[in-house]
Amino acid sequence: MKKKYCVIVDAYGSTAYLPAEFIKRGFECIHVASPGEKGEYYLKSFRPQDFAVIVEEQHDIDKIVAQLERYPIVCVVPGTDAAVLLADTLASRLGLKQNDLELSPARRYKDVMAERLAAVHLPHIPHIKSSDSAEIIAWANQGGHWPLVIKPIDGAATEGLSLCQAPSDVQAALDYLLSQTSFLGHQFHVALAQPFLVGSEYIVNTVSRDGRHYVCDIWESQKEHDNGHIIYTTTALLPSTGAVQELLSDYILKVVPALGVNIGPVHSEVMLTSQGPVLIESNCRIMGLGIPPALQEEALEYIQTTLTAESYVDPKNFAQHTKAPYVLKKHLVCVLHQVPFEQAFVHESAIAQIKALESFKMHKFSHTGTVMKTIDLLTSPGWVLLIHDDPTVIEADIKCIRDIERNHLFSPKP
Repeated sequence: MKKKYCVIVDAYGSTAYLPAEFIKRGFECIHVASPGEKGEYYLKSFRPQDFAVIVEEQHDIDKIVAQLERYPIVCVVPGTDAAVLLADTLASRLGLKQNDLELSPARRYKDVMAERLAAVHLPHIPHIKSSDSAEIIAWANQGGHWPLVIKPIDGAATEGLSLCQAPSDVQAALDYLLSQTSFLGHQFHVALAQPFLVGSEYIVNTVSRDGRHYVCDIWESQKEHDNGHIIYTTTALLPSTGAVQELLSDYILKVVPALGVNIGPVHSEVMLTSQGPVLIESNCRIMGLGIPPALQEEALEYIQTTLTAESYVDPKNFAQHTKAPYVLKKHLVCVLHQVPFEQAFVHESAIAQIKALESFKMHKFSHTGTVMKTIDLLTSPGWVLLIHDDPTVIEADIKCIRDIERNHLFSPKP
């Protein structure tokens, strides 16, 4: 039987687990990188051994297509936010099943995404795109949009994000954002300003195929605000049923097709306000926490990574596995580390205390030596994965983790 190939654009982060799903179904994988120098976080996650072919060209689409046309390719999958436009274009050029090419920008740029939702009369966040503080302040004053969130139109995680309580905060937020290079490999040139939404934040992950859009997992995010920064503290997997989950699912199952999604994964962040759900952003990729599939499968029968592979190469099983709402087998919480000091020493010996907790499953720690205070998602030095049948055990272990952080894991550097 002739080999068939799956192309993955940017197999970094959680998408690094996707090639194994294609390989065990009898496909070979080809890697293509989107333009731009990727950050160390992504490069460390890349697994070149999972690919039969690695395309080195990044900038010339014609040369990339010419290389890919040598192989019998069945799908092109985006692995990061930065991969969306390239993956859509490659799928179109190769004549493969794809998401709506005209709506590609609405799946990549947050301003275009909000405009698309407005066009189809779905709740969305008002915004202005600008790099001029006076223009942003005038817009916020006219619309009564204070406080404001300033962030990139094409960033990832919480990079470059600031909360502005007053006009005097805006220029500093712009300077902070526009001085940065994304860890996805591009410079920020313009900011998105939006009113700060009050409510509870959730993640709704989906996978689609041929008009079937399936909610495969829903998470609740807890966060704190500190001096204009937003710090995520925990992310907890929820059951599929409940009043909140029904509201979120109904909304997202309108958002996903409105953005032109026909196939593959979508990771959506939603604020549940007093007026109902409002999209923060959707990303056409697998959720980025980086939890190994084997551990996710302790809590869920079918995970987004598995369903993504099925949506592209095994539609029969995808249809079978998405007939009913997902079932939560165990409770799962990801606890993001918080460094409470401006600069701190890391005492790695304290990690043994975390690993001894009853619900402990995994510890991902990216820094040793000295670390800076946690001010956003990217400055958290790692996370702890807790899984257990009893949610009260997990709650107690979260309190223990915070105590260990303050008194044993981190100490202030003079």
